[in-house]
Amino acid sequence: MIDPIDEQWDKEFNPERRNEDKKDRITNIKIALEIAEKYTQKLFMDEYKTPYAAIPIDDHLEIFAINSKNFRDWCRMKIYENQAKIVNTETLKEMSSLLSAQAQFKNKEQINLHLRTSSRINNGELEWYYDLTNKHWQFIKITSRYWDIIKNEIIFKRYNNQQPQVYPIKDYEQDIFDKFMKLVNIKADDEESKLLLKIYIVCLLIPDIQKPVLMLHGSQGSAKSSLQEMIKILVDPCVVKTFSFPRDINELIQQLNHNQIVYYDNISIIKDYISDQLCRAVSGSGSSKRQLYTDDNDVIYSFKRCVGFNGINLGATKPDLLDRGLIIELERIDESKQLKPEDLWKKFEEIRPQLLGYILDILVKVLEWKNNVNRPELVLDRLPRMAEFAEYGEIISRCMGNPGNLFIHAYRKNIQLQSREVIDASPIAPAIIELMNRRNDDDWIGNATILLSELEYNAETLKIDTKGKYWPKSPNSLSRRLKEIKVNLKQYGIEIEYSHDGKQRIITIRKVTLIPLVALKDTDQTRLDDPSTNDTNGMANETDNISLMTMNHNHPQNNNPNDTNDILH
Repeated sequence: MIDPIDEQWDKEFNPERRNEDKKDRITNIKIALEIAEKYTQKLFMDEYKTPYAAIPIDDHLEIFAINSKNFRDWCRMKIYENQAKIVNTETLKEMSSLLSAQAQFKNKEQINLHLRTSSRINNGELEWYYDLTNKHWQFIKITSRYWDIIKNEIIFKRYNNQQPQVYPIKDYEQDIFDKFMKLVNIKADDEESKLLLKIYIVCLLIPDIQKPVLMLHGSQGSAKSSLQEMIKILVDPCVVKTFSFPRDINELIQQLNHNQIVYYDNISIIKDYISDQLCRAVSGSGSSKRQLYTDDNDVIYSFKRCVGFNGINLGATKPDLLDRGLIIELERIDESKQLKPEDLWKKFEEIRPQLLGYILDILVKVLEWKNNVNRPELVLDRLPRMAEFAEYGEIISRCMGNPGNLFIHAYRKNIQLQSREVIDASPIAPAIIELMNRRNDDDWIGNATILLSELEYNAETLKIDTKGKYWPKSPNSLSRRLKEIKVNLKQYGIEIEYSHDGKQRIITIRKVTLIPLVALKDTDQTRLDDPSTNDTNGMANETDNISLMTMNHNHPQNNNPNDTNDILH
């Protein structure tokens, strides 16, 4: 019997044995490389220079990162099938490194990969794609004429947390979206919030545009978490439906990177660094971190994500985040109408395939609008922060059979609600409003030191805690706080300007006339003399000059079948 110690010495120090093992290892790497190349259809780099392989499996293509465990496991299986040979992990890692080098330096082909949704221009027309994340690697292709299920395209990357989507049904009930809304606890008379939520859900499937942060609030028992979970499953089914904020910024970035929709549950306060990162995720700004502590390579993250959170009160306090919000209040469920969780989810799963089919039909109509060069362009008089959402929201609303500008009026009021939340969250805003109310129509002019002193006096009258962490403790801090709320104060009729007299910075605060936030008009249509003709359910009674298109279009979701003003055909 061979002594194990002698066997180990022979393996490590015997020159002949070492050479033999080295030859076997090189041979195994060559065998692994040949088999991987034989069964791989394409090697390429994504937009972040990460190497990928497109692999034919059964009747479809699957996409794997070359350095991933999934790819190595597939190679291990193929090597065993072809050579009846078991290779170790080190051999597979060497093989993966060689394939990565080949993708980077030999093939040099770059293909951008997306998560859940994607867009392309085909023959001059915009097309959208939606990943079903099923085992057949099927996608939905959406054009201005149809939507259909396809495969064998290199479009999407996937993560292990994603779950298969149901197949959408083209034959749906006419009131399918309204059936979904009956599972939602928005106040019965709040038609504006219901419309905004519908439009928001449809927008989630539109790639490349910024979507507002869904901010749900309401008392205990208003099913805020359930609503978020249903939206998540409807659009981006994953193992984890809602998240909590991690303590580490890198974990937060990974949550956002691996999910198209990231909802946070039961939030009472949002820290500044989290608020900033959520804003970056909405706008599509990039982030980076060092790959390893042993090298200088960066891991780059650049994504646009759909984010949201819920709580009894709004956890957001920073103006940048609130300005990107879609604020919807839910009410507590009446005990006589309350469903057991299993009954709620059963009803949702029954309508889910139909609702997804309905949404896809609406997106076809949206693309018909966008790709029709003869269609009048919708123009925003003044751009809100979420301008893309405002434009697409109005188009979606018309495609759903609603009168023109119904969505815009509802969204305008929600923007006013955002500003109110910014003002309420700011300790200095009420003091500024009180300061200007005392001055009649006179401008306030002075430096930050004098202004801070006067605001502290008003704060005492309003019983605002000037010792708290959010009250500015210095003139410089006051200037920063003023910049954060400057835009929102203007919607309250207060304008702040800065100048310099050669010695110091001067702040001017004045009262201004309020201007309507935003209106949509069609560029080739004359304006109507009486915009009140577009008033529906009291949702659009402002006296803006808004022109409307007159077209005939019938759609099952049209809640106003007799009103044909400004309906997309």
